[in-house]
Amino acid sequence: METKRMFCVTTIFVLISTLHGHVGLNVSAYARLRNDLLSRDAVIHQVSPRRVDPKQNFTITLNLVGYDILDIDQIKQTMTIFSFMTISWKQEYLSWDPSLYDNQTDVSIETSLLWKPYIFLLLGYTTDFRLDYPEKAIVDWTGQVDVYVDLYINLRCAIDFVKYPFDSQICRLGLYAYVDDAQIFRAKYRIGKFTFRTNVFSENGEWRIQNYSGSVTRDINDQTYPIFDVKLQRRPGYYVITVITPLLLTSVMISLVFLIPPGSGEKISFFVTLYTSLAIFVNFVSNVMPRNVSSAPYLILLLIGVSIQGLLANLATLFVVKMYEKQKDQMKKSSSESRSSKQTNTIHPEKIAVVTPENSDLPLIVEEKDETKQPKMPLWFRLSPGQWDNLFFLCFTSAQVLLMGTIFGATDWLADAPSLAF
Repeated sequence: METKRMFCVTTIFVLISTLHGHVGLNVSAYARLRNDLLSRDAVIHQVSPRRVDPKQNFTITLNLVGYDILDIDQIKQTMTIFSFMTISWKQEYLSWDPSLYDNQTDVSIETSLLWKPYIFLLLGYTTDFRLDYPEKAIVDWTGQVDVYVDLYINLRCAIDFVKYPFDSQICRLGLYAYVDDAQIFRAKYRIGKFTFRTNVFSENGEWRIQNYSGSVTRDINDQTYPIFDVKLQRRPGYYVITVITPLLLTSVMISLVFLIPPGSGEKISFFVTLYTSLAIFVNFVSNVMPRNVSSAPYLILLLIGVSIQGLLANLATLFVVKMYEKQKDQMKKSSSESRSSKQTNTIHPEKIAVVTPENSDLPLIVEEKDETKQPKMPLWFRLSPGQWDNLFFLCFTSAQVLLMGTIFGATDWLADAPSLAF
């Protein structure tokens, strides 16, 4: 029994010693690898790959993964995104033979001890942006350096409000890297992967990601640089319910004012209420739109059309009320004259006796009043206020249908409109 116990203890001791020796060997090989790499002259002086080997083709590979669109400021026309970028390039003087270092294929080195390309935003930036490298970089045995960077980028996004709120916008991000200086060396770029983690991105925001792409382009100076495009589509449901639908209903209510009787005294107060709602719409749109809109958005044209319709309808209403008051005064005057004539004169009102003072014995000369010789009234005085209301109602309803058909049907306002989503 004692022999078996000693055997077990000896076996465990041997296994622990072997494992400790193996781990110590790996740690020693890893430390030796780091020391050998960092002791090379090119690494100590942080020499660029081009100066070490002028014939080397230096390529920067970019992998960009977007996680979230944090904010889109429509007035300032800026977009803030959170993304994760992998930057890779190759430095031949950082390669080694894994068999000499206990099969170590990669090593972590501080970025402050390595040469790095100077990368900054070329287009789409709002402030000076230079890529800040993380503390560590991963170097594999072939000399490839991989750096993983978390980015909060605040870039400029030119928003076109012509189709607002049924609009789609393209925001563009471009990167450029100086390897030494532009005259000595120009880097080549390769887009390894560009994607958005839609399962992480909030789909309940105002914008949805419609498409994204990455490409390498060349400028007029024959310089190449990568460009990342993100196409965003606005969710119009909120604006349709809170802006467009009330605006259309206001336009319909403008025509309904002609169905209110002129004698009710509510026509003008009704218009005051409508213009108050139009003022609210104007205030809302002015707070959303930027101050440098190059062309008039369709929503502004709709708002202007409804405002003009309201102005003309107000003038027409004033005309109808004026006609009603004038007709009312004429009826009162006619009624008063009729009553006074019946009280002071028993002779037929259409026959007036003219008696000459020289000879009162002569028979009376009776002149009859000819009503056909009275001047004819103009056409607009012949129609009653109720008839004018009916005429104006038909005219403004037809104009409203024409306005809506022109803006919604004859233009491309709804060309990119998605299903009403919130």
